[in-house]
Parts: sequence; C-alpha cells; structure tokens
Amino acid sequence: MMISSLRDTIQAKLFALYIRRLTKASKKSAINHQHSIAAGIGLLYTHDPANPEKTAAVLQVVKKLQAVGKQVQILCYVPDNKSTEINMPFDIVTKKDINLLGRSQNAPLNSLLKSPFAYLYHLDLVSDVVLDYIVAKCIAHCKIGNYLAGREALFELMFKDLAQPEEKISFDSLISKMFSYTQLLKV
Repeated sequence: MMISSLRDTIQAKLFALYIRRLTKASKKSAINHQHSIAAGIGLLYTHDPANPEKTAAVLQVVKKLQAVGKQVQILCYVPDNKSTEINMPFDIVTKKDINLLGRSQNAPLNSLLKSPFAYLYHLDLVSDVVLDYIVAKCIAHCKIGNYLAGREALFELMFKDLAQPEEKISFDSLISKMFSYTQLLKV
C-alpha cells in the first residue's frame, strides 16, 4: 500500500514535469478548422462508477458525430486501476498503463497519441495528472477542455463556468454545450 502511494506521488510529480516540458515545446498555432470539415475528433473522459450516465452521454455524442461522417476515437480513463472489472464500449487506460518515464504498452493509448486530430475534447470538469499528460502528448490542431487554473497551456480553447464540479448537471448537457460553443466559435 505504501509503495503504491509512493509510486503514485512520484508519477504525479514526473508527469507534471513532462507536461510542463511538452507544453513549452509545442507551438500554439492559430489554425482555423471549421467543425463542419473536421474529420478526426478525439474524446477523453474519466470513468465514474457513481455516474453511469456519463458513458451513455459519450455514446450518444459518438453516434451523432459518426452520423455526420466524423471519425471519432474515444479513450476512457479509469483512475483506480480496476479496468478488468469494468465492461466498457470504449478503450480504457489506467495509471498503470503509463510507466514513470511516460511510456505506454497500451495499444489504444499509443494509437490515440499517434493519431492527428482536428479536435481533441477533454470532457471532464476536473482532471488528473495522467489525463493532462495524455492531452499534452496528443497531436491535435485544437485541444478543448474545461477551465482549471494552471492548465491554460494545455488547451487552445477552454470553457469556464459551463458547470461547477460540485454542481449536479447532466453530462449530456455539458458535452452538448461544449460542441455547440465550438461550432459557434468556428475554431
């Protein structure tokens, strides 16, 4: 137990350093990809056993995007390393899938990291250092997520006050707002 907590602490500190290095190295370019012509869209979200509607909402969005011809790649993050106990329609990644050097043997994660996206959406209100690391490593013209102080360098577009973490809001509504605003802004 103590070794696992020590490993998690070391991993969090190393990932914070990797994220800082990756965000400084990436060049923010103002590429205007209209939502209507964007082909590749990536979605990241955290599995929450207390909120099963979250996965259903992501499934709905994926169906809508695929219906209009978008290629969608989804990665679900399971923070408690219990991926074998979860029956998910999406690819799963856990903390243990990324070693202390930031390398992964998880094929779906490696595929996501190598795929160029027009848009990469991080669909959670709160984040984890592992997800921030994945966002920083991904190749996307426009990375979109919820605003949290200290994460400004990770995203080209951040939404503030769509919902508060402690507020009870439907995840479906949150995702719809993110996509609507992205379309309105024509990023």
